[in-house]
Amino acid sequence: MLPERTWQLPLDTPIPPDLLAAFAGPEFLVRALVQRGITTPRQLQEFLNPNLYQPASPDQLPDLEKAADALYKAIRSGKTIGVWGDFDVDGQSSTTLLVSAIRQLGGKVRFYIPVRERESHGIQLEALERFLLTGVDLLLTCDTGVSAHESVAFAQQNGVPVIITDHHALPETLPSALAVVNPQRLPSNHPLQPLCGVGTAFKLAEALYDLANQKQASEALIDLAALGTIADVASLRGDNRWIVQMGLQRIRQSPRPAIQQLCADMNINYKNFTEEHVGFFVAPLLNAIGRLGDANPIVDFLQSDDRQLISVRSAELRGLNEKRKLQCDQVFAAAMDQIQRDPSLLDLPILILHHPSWPGGVVGIVASRLVERFNRPVILFTGDQLLRGSGRSIEGINLIQIITTQASLLKTFGGHPMAAGLSLIKDYLNAFRIGIAAQIREMVSLPLPPPSLQIDSFLSIPDINLDLAEQIDRLAPFGAGNPALQFALSNVKLISHRRLGNNRDHLEALVEDDQQNTLRLLWWQGGNQALPTGRFDLAFTLHASDYRGVREVQAEWTHARPIEDQAIEIQPSESRIIWHDHRSASDALEILEQLIMTDPQIQVWKDGLFVPPPQGVFLHQLQPGNKLVIWNIPSSWQALSQALQRVTPSQVYLFGNPSAPDTLDEYMKLLLRLIRYRVNHQNGQVTLEELSSASGMPGNMVSLALDYLSARGILTIISKTQENYILSLEADFARIELYELQQRLHELYNEIKAYQTSFTHLPLELIQTMQ
Repeated sequence: MLPERTWQLPLDTPIPPDLLAAFAGPEFLVRALVQRGITTPRQLQEFLNPNLYQPASPDQLPDLEKAADALYKAIRSGKTIGVWGDFDVDGQSSTTLLVSAIRQLGGKVRFYIPVRERESHGIQLEALERFLLTGVDLLLTCDTGVSAHESVAFAQQNGVPVIITDHHALPETLPSALAVVNPQRLPSNHPLQPLCGVGTAFKLAEALYDLANQKQASEALIDLAALGTIADVASLRGDNRWIVQMGLQRIRQSPRPAIQQLCADMNINYKNFTEEHVGFFVAPLLNAIGRLGDANPIVDFLQSDDRQLISVRSAELRGLNEKRKLQCDQVFAAAMDQIQRDPSLLDLPILILHHPSWPGGVVGIVASRLVERFNRPVILFTGDQLLRGSGRSIEGINLIQIITTQASLLKTFGGHPMAAGLSLIKDYLNAFRIGIAAQIREMVSLPLPPPSLQIDSFLSIPDINLDLAEQIDRLAPFGAGNPALQFALSNVKLISHRRLGNNRDHLEALVEDDQQNTLRLLWWQGGNQALPTGRFDLAFTLHASDYRGVREVQAEWTHARPIEDQAIEIQPSESRIIWHDHRSASDALEILEQLIMTDPQIQVWKDGLFVPPPQGVFLHQLQPGNKLVIWNIPSSWQALSQALQRVTPSQVYLFGNPSAPDTLDEYMKLLLRLIRYRVNHQNGQVTLEELSSASGMPGNMVSLALDYLSARGILTIISKTQENYILSLEADFARIELYELQQRLHELYNEIKAYQTSFTHLPLELIQTMQ
């Protein structure tokens, strides 16, 4: 169903006449600037042009001058500095930035990023002890440490002074460190107060370079500061906005090789790089390794100019991100199943779920999806006896504040008003659930209102053009503290739509007003959403796009609401299907032959060539029809969704035959046979979808396997776009270390095979929900 939201009509904010004259643009844009605190021409110039903004001096951060002096003395005296980071993008970029600065200044440096699966956030004492034994003389934290009293005390008692740089919520007392640099110690209106971990690290690097009389050297690191700031969804005001503007500008002009490779692999023109590319493409890749693996290699990846190393690491990141997506889908489906089996879970103003085998690296992402679905805070726990959880909240409920009220039940906790991590003993879970729900009831009036959507201006379709989009883009970068402007169309109807993307997750829609003017929009993650029929009002954003090298307007669907005095109709994204479950049938072939005999027009979908049906077609060959036989286990949930979308059947006959070999070696042999055929008969031209269908594995597995075969020197990828490949079996010998890529290949194969094995036992109701 369409998520409920309350529209706030455009605000009639008074506009200073000199500001209106200085901007020379549409009045609604000037009004939006005023609402963002821009009221004078001078402020306007600084907001639009980062070269005119005067960033705050680093020494305005408490303890920063003391930290920079101690760190610089350690560098000059040849002491070894140990940088302790964190595994998300903010932590990765902070670690890389500080390690780069110390090395450039001639210092000796080691670094350590905790592995999430075994250590979680923070500075665990056992890992710290091992790190100090490597010869660390001074410990420097980034994006962590402000609550690590015990670990800081341990280091200093062992003769290792500690400098903390962090941005997380302050505890009642600060650790006994040499210096605690945290922007939360500043007043809320200070331009440095919104800094995240990497922004704080950048200010420290600025001060270090200043001490070394290399003031301009920090400019080479501002791209890292921008990446972490955007990825951490830090408020884009004050110095944060300047950091992001300057960082994006540097990437567009001269990207570091790692970022250039990531852009190339995702078909992004780095010359038009924006905050959206970070948020939707680059940050998820970097976060994936922190969530599912070991993020330490990212520090060298982001500093390296070794093209071959960078290429292999980029392939690994893409593979991990696909695994992350798969795990998110599985955890989300399991969470929804818990709610369906026990609807009373939604009686509380906070949703708290637990499963012992959920991957800890993705529960926070799934919590965000559930927040959007149910409009309440969500905490998901994983683990057996000691439960580790990740929570997300909604506007108006400070998550870390309400979690703190239950501190007596918790082992550890920390975070922000909108996101937090915590752990507790399993026996205390129910008491925690009851206690935190009672606390929310005391804090806010229930039921919680739906989230609001502030509309900046109503437009008509003829108003929308490239000039307007470029005017709007002058206010970018958008994000927290500077949200994208929301526009609305009145009284439109949907006249066509189609799914987009590898997994058909997105939607392209065409709407028409009552004068037959049309507008094409993109709806990110709208591929499986219900669609409005009849007439409705539509909220959307606008910006200029350079997709495929053509400068054009891009409108993005945000929300639809009923027009006044008319209820909105909902068109299900899939028509109702009658399912026939034959997964446990011992006479599957006889049933199939009877179905084909009864209805020769029935389509038999085969996925893979491992157990092929007597007749059948691959996914890309399916056509609209009334009946569909699913002969093999679908290679992924996305493949199942695509098949149903292409056929739109009224009846489905579900079988459960294997779609791929049982071992990775057998799978790779099958894939090579398919490639050899394409090389010999079609000049090596093949699509990812064709190889996926024929090999019985999803596209992410095929893509990773091709990268592995290329790295081994077995084949050459002559050219590659998002979907199309040209391959050759004439290749050089491998020249790179393959261990990590091979490990990733084994892990992903086992993950997918585990899903395919479990498919035959899943309740039919659950399969239906994954359409």
